Amino acid sequence: MKITAAMRVRNESWIIKYALHCLSDYVDSIVIIDDASSDDTPLICGEFPKVKALVQKNRTRLTDIDEVSDWNKLTRLALKQQPDWILYTDADEMLQPSIKDFVRDDLPGLDRYDMIRFRKITPWRSLDFYRIDQPRFDHPANVTLNPVFVRSDVPIRWHDGKGGFWKKCLKRVIRGERSSPCLGRGFPHGVKNVLDCDNLCSLHLNSLSDDSHIRKLIFYGLIESYCKPFKSPLSIMEWIIGAYSNNNIALREVPPNLLWDVYSHLIDIEL
Repeated sequence: MKITAAMRVRNESWIIKYALHCLSDYVDSIVIIDDASSDDTPLICGEFPKVKALVQKNRTRLTDIDEVSDWNKLTRLALKQQPDWILYTDADEMLQPSIKDFVRDDLPGLDRYDMIRFRKITPWRSLDFYRIDQPRFDHPANVTLNPVFVRSDVPIRWHDGKGGFWKKCLKRVIRGERSSPCLGRGFPHGVKNVLDCDNLCSLHLNSLSDDSHIRKLIFYGLIESYCKPFKSPLSIMEWIIGAYSNNNIALREVPPNLLWDVYSHLIDIEL
């Protein structure tokens, strides 16, 4: 049973060592596209023996971003490793350590499924509590798109979830919406049978690092304002504040078995 992990990264030096050490414990190979990082992310990735492909992109314009194209390229890179399953994941999220038992004991018997999804929660400013007041912070398996396992013989194609050519044309004519730059993905074409595993969980660690979190929210806000000029600056600012603010939040304790304790010291922030 061979597994290849596929990751798209950008300026992840604070978390990438943790992610790659964890992945190296249960996957056979890793392929990475680096989206023009300005920190040591590519250098760190190159130090891990299981990283078999590392593509570094250079771009100077916001409009050059095409996440869907990158994920489809990751699929092609992963298939060159001849895996049985591809694990699509981000650097700032990691499935709980018992995923190793799942891969060893359960995954070999699940080849009737095209995709396997997992629950995802977001620890808030520490590894002790996660947010439960908004769906974006506490995802059941049936709405997550990463991390997911996809069987390698399933001819999947990632897309942006914004509709086909004519729908995009209508959006542009009616409200000025642009289809690029492209961030985010829709449910991939080609997937039919899906297994949702809410009993296994990943931690989405993007809110641990204030610096990384703020930078990403501003980045997403800029792209949102460019692609959707019909949205008011106030509504975009409210979205950013809602994703960062501590106001009216509800927290629940993170179960202790979700963190890879042996590698937690590699997360490069004060915990």
